[in-house]
Order: sequence, then structure tokens, then C-alpha cells
Amino acid sequence: MLHVSDPRLDAAALTERIRRNAAQRYLPSPLIEPGPPAGPAAAAAPAAAPAPWRQRIRGWPLAGPTLAWGWRRWRRAREPGLAPIERVRALPILGDLLAWGAALATLVRWRSGLRHELARNQAELRHLQAQLARQNLELASLRRLVRREADAATPPPGSRRG
Repeated sequence: MLHVSDPRLDAAALTERIRRNAAQRYLPSPLIEPGPPAGPAAAAAPAAAPAPWRQRIRGWPLAGPTLAWGWRRWRRAREPGLAPIERVRALPILGDLLAWGAALATLVRWRSGLRHELARNQAELRHLQAQLARQNLELASLRRLVRREADAATPPPGSRRG
């Protein structure tokens, strides 16, 4: 099962510890499936025991997964150390309904807050656009003034300066 690559590693003890931990895990099916018995015990092996009731319920087409989901949520709601709102939200169906109700109840407040923020941003944008347009007009008038002065300072073609 394991290959020893470290001389300080005790492979037999590690393999045994892995087998022991795998056998103690809480799962519907064990991590390591026990193989069929070898030798004369194979002929005398008893028939497979029926599956535990939880595994049988999970095998039902629609109700099994739904009941498993509800049980997991119920256990989550009863965990210690949860905040009250998390505890209510973890309740199987009621928690989802209450979460949707809270979202719908606060939707109007969120929308009005966003609407006011959007209006404020639009007003600020319009103000900045108007300020930029004024600065562009001033810059254009300064360019024209500089061009006129440069044209006045240069002599007309064909005349001599000197």
C-alpha cells in the first residue's frame, strides 16, 4: 500500500493508523471497502446486511435528497455559537422564505438610495462637464490671441526687415 521513502517512517504503523481512521469516519459508506473473505470463510460468508435507514431514505428519487438537505440545514441551525440571524437563515424552508422577504422589504430602500446617489453623481458630472467646456473656450481664445500676436510679429512675405 505504501512505499517507504523515508527511513524514519514506520510504514506498518502508518498503514494501520490510516485503516483505523478510515474505519472511524462518519460517512454513509466506509472509506475503505472491506474485501471478500479469502479461503474457506468465503463460502460461509453471510449475506450482506440491509443498508441503514438513512442510506435507504437517501436512495428515494426525490424525497431522499430533499430530506437529507432539510436534516443538514436543521443540524446547522442548532450548532452552538451561531448568531441569531444565521440560525434563522439556516432553518430549512422558513429561513429561505424569511431571507427573500427581508430582501424584498429592503429593496425599496436600496433602490431609493441608489437613485439619490445616481442623481448626485449625474449633477456632479454635469457640473464638471460645464467647467471643462468653459476651460476649453478659454484655451481656444488664448490660442487665437497667441496666433494673432504671432501673425502681427511676423513681417508679411516679401518685405525685408533689417
